[in-house]
Parts: sequence; structure tokens; C-alpha cells
Amino acid sequence: TAPKKEDFIAKYKLDTKDPDFYGKALQGVNVLFGTDKGLELDSELLRLQGALIYARLLGVEEEIEEFAKTNPTYDSGFTDVPDWAKKTMNYLHYKKLVFGKGNNLYGSYDPMSEAQFTALVLRALGYSEANKDFVFIDAPQMADELGFYFADISGYSIESNERLTRRDMSYIAYNSLFIQNKDKTEYLMDK
Repeated sequence: TAPKKEDFIAKYKLDTKDPDFYGKALQGVNVLFGTDKGLELDSELLRLQGALIYARLLGVEEEIEEFAKTNPTYDSGFTDVPDWAKKTMNYLHYKKLVFGKGNNLYGSYDPMSEAQFTALVLRALGYSEANKDFVFIDAPQMADELGFYFADISGYSIESNERLTRRDMSYIAYNSLFIQNKDKTEYLMDK
């Protein structure tokens, strides 16, 4: 059955009028973690952060740990990934779930755009550019067509599609949890 936002909100005791609602919702399901400064929702979303959120949306934490144990020498080759994120990035790279920008760089500290993040979320839902399900640059449009934004009644809007904030990412990721995958077999929330 389709997950209901009302049930989710009640379960995690969320306040929809809270300006940090989306971030707190993702924190409730262990998709978004803060720092010693909190959730930092007004900070710019970096490509590395987006990739880590993507891994959590995929629900592959156990697979990442197992991969790191069975492939301790595997290296994505990304020279700009910090040590604390290497296990996740090695796994995502090995599975061909993320791609770098060339010259052994992932672009870890580059800003992430709406197209980049929505493309990751669409991939988490089973859609693929390789299968011609969507064109990368049109990923936000496809997300909209799938109902990422339509079902949200908050009135939230993304200010810059070239430089997402962590708040923007939280808005997109939260709404994606209630979207059915390409095969119509589960919702992203199920992962």
C-alpha cells in the first residue's frame, strides 16, 4: 500500500509548520545527519553530500559495509573524497551508481544542482538515463511529472536550480519517499 504522509508525520511527531520540517523528516528515517552545528539546512548542498544521501535513500548501508570488508583494496580513484566517505563512494562507484567529473575527481566539494540530485533520486527509483527513461538535464521535469512536487501542499519552492541548499535537497528527498518505483513494486520509503 502507498505510504501516507499523514501517518509518517504522526509517527515521527513532526510539525508541518516547522521551517525545518523536511530536514527533520529525513533525520527521522536516518537519511540526513547533522553536524555539531545542526542540520545546516541553509548550507549549500555539495556533490559528496548528495551522493551520501543517495546511498541512504537506496538503503544500501549494510551492502556498503559488506563491500568494504570483502573488497578492502578497492579504490574508486576519486582523489577528492575524504577518508570518512570512501567506503560509500567506493561502493557507489563500483556499482556504477555515481560517476566522477574526470581527472580522478568526483567533484566532492562542488555545488550540486537540482538536475544532479533529482537524477540520483530517479535512479534510486529504478529509472535510468542509459535505458532512456529520462535525459539528465530534464530530471527535475520528470520528477515533477512523477509527483515529487505535486503532492506537496507546503508551497515550498526551490530558489536556485543550479545550487541547491540542504533544505532544497530535503524537500526533494522527502517527497520522493512517497513515490512508487519504476516497476511499481515498492515506494522509495520501503528502501
